[in-house]
Amino acid sequence: MMLTVAGHSAGWPVAVGGSQTVADALVRQLRALGGTVVTDTPVTDLGQVADADIVMLDTSPEAAAKILGDRLPGHVARTWRRFRRGPAVAVVNCVVEGGVPWSGHPAETAGQAVTVHLGGTAEQVAVAERECWSGRLPEHPFTLVGQPWLADPSRSVVRDGRALHPVWAYSHVPAGWEGTPRQTFDLVTEQIERAAPGFRDRVTAWTASPPSAVASHNPNNADGDIAGGASHLPQLVARPRLLHPYDTGVPGVYLCSSSTAPGGGVHFMCGMNAAERALRGPVSGRSAAHR
Repeated sequence: MMLTVAGHSAGWPVAVGGSQTVADALVRQLRALGGTVVTDTPVTDLGQVADADIVMLDTSPEAAAKILGDRLPGHVARTWRRFRRGPAVAVVNCVVEGGVPWSGHPAETAGQAVTVHLGGTAEQVAVAERECWSGRLPEHPFTLVGQPWLADPSRSVVRDGRALHPVWAYSHVPAGWEGTPRQTFDLVTEQIERAAPGFRDRVTAWTASPPSAVASHNPNNADGDIAGGASHLPQLVARPRLLHPYDTGVPGVYLCSSSTAPGGGVHFMCGMNAAERALRGPVSGRSAAHR
């Protein structure tokens, strides 16, 4: 809800050239400040970074608990074990000739929007979301469609006189839904077809990721949950625990992922808040291990 309100209020930014350009810019800034980036080196134990003054864990609480092991205080471990995951997503990425053929009353508006929400009425959205929470695949799952070339024309190409555009889409499905890539493609594109008949005929190439592939690509997305955990009321207040959401209870180690407040729908705020918390250091008069 917060993410949708932000989108309607001010729009969502689109990085020219794709999201990789954001990562590239951040790495350049880090290197300019004397930092280094190490990849392809999984951290499975805190001892691997024992020399660091501050450790920021951009992971799920489950992964953080494994990294910290016996160092994690019992009261924090108990709280993290109560942390609940949310529904999953099934993702499709397409190359589409001529764009999405939206039809019906909102066609003009949908054809100008970088992100389109397909859900029907509020009541229909509520039914579909309840089905996901109950572990059942909705007949008409809530689906998002991205048309990034509308804001960034550099992402499109003209080949043999045909305009080819990138389109991404994902549908909300139950956590761990065991669909195949083909079933994922059919599920997601069926929802688009309802609002844009003929869409599939325009798809020239596609890849599809069921929840298992989403989780494999990024282990933080357990069971295909891309929001860092459920955003129901208790976890809006205590995410992943009350009062000290970024503290792990281990001195100098902080959690900074979307599993912390204010959640995955408010991009980058989790990391910024965690960084500010880390820079303040231990609470005066109390050790970090007992917070």
